[in-house]
Amino acid sequence: MGKVSLGTLTAASLSIQAVGAQSEQNENTWKPVSERKVRVGIVGYGVCRFGAAFGFQDHPNVEVVAVSDLIPERREGLMKACRCNKSYESLGVLVKDPKIGAVFVATDAPNHARHCIEVLKHEKHVMTAVPAVLGSLEDAEQLLDVVKKVV
Repeated sequence: MGKVSLGTLTAASLSIQAVGAQSEQNENTWKPVSERKVRVGIVGYGVCRFGAAFGFQDHPNVEVVAVSDLIPERREGLMKACRCNKSYESLGVLVKDPKIGAVFVATDAPNHARHCIEVLKHEKHVMTAVPAVLGSLEDAEQLLDVVKKVV
């Protein structure tokens, strides 16, 4: 079996320009990496406001197509924070939008595995605000099974 060594990692060494790293020149300005745009749906704007906290709406290679939260007031807040004029009442409806290529799941952590599975079953890419599985090996196995089917 091979050996993997990560050495010393810092936040700067882990920058992912495609969707995640800000320009070093100005930390409030994202640097475009291509002419392509990832069309993203964002789900969840609860207590932590994670749906907008990662700044996808500010990246030049991301278009926030739609947002969702089960609570209408939070959904409105997420629309405003992401400068998005389209929303859905649930993840189940949002994942059916053919314009969305990826979904950022920022819902309550215990539901991340279930929500990620729902997104993957609709053949969309998925990202999570926190680890996708919180304490349930059954959820982890179900998520892994779905990932194996779509890869």
